[in-house]
Amino acid sequence: MTSIVFNIGFSSEYVIKALTYRGVQGVNKVLLVTALAKDELSKKRNEDAINAILNYLNVVGIKNVKVLSVDVDTTFNKILLQLSEELGKIDDDIEFYLIGGMRILLLSLYYIAQILCKIKKVKVIAFDESMRTSYELLLSIPKIPTTPSQMELLKALSRRQSVAEISKNLNKSESTIIKQIESLGELIDCEKSGKTRECETAILGKVILNLIRGD
Repeated sequence: MTSIVFNIGFSSEYVIKALTYRGVQGVNKVLLVTALAKDELSKKRNEDAINAILNYLNVVGIKNVKVLSVDVDTTFNKILLQLSEELGKIDDDIEFYLIGGMRILLLSLYYIAQILCKIKKVKVIAFDESMRTSYELLLSIPKIPTTPSQMELLKALSRRQSVAEISKNLNKSESTIIKQIESLGELIDCEKSGKTRECETAILGKVILNLIRGD
């Protein structure tokens, strides 16, 4: 089963659109995360949005719903602590939909998700402004190359090559090349065609090359 976490502000529209996009199959619980309102107008607008969402969830058959109001007038670490106290009670896989509300809560939920992915299955989804395009966000920072030979291999694999070709071009044994490829993990994409293994620098590998090009 899956629990879904939504960050909400003064609008119910984004939650309803996101849940319509996803569907309710396999959903055990919904957690609505919102900033603790500090004035009556904000409180009223927030309550109206929450009530509209609760009505929609009731219509689609989701009864297990929790609203978490977070005090954001504090440090980032203390915001994380408030979130962790509620998220730590969830045994399900978790999907985070970062779609509305305060930016600091969006960032806090994304950070919490990066921690949680080491513990359980986690997915983080964001949308464009029109809610027509969704993006599944990465949850881990890739391993940064630490040796000249790793950097050399990343640069050499700007085009797809077989292990034999790489070995010849870099004047290294195939076993050495394979070990270096494995050490770079997700920075290298490899496919096997019959007995031939072909590899190329992955998009994340190219991102890292761009960022450390000045070194």
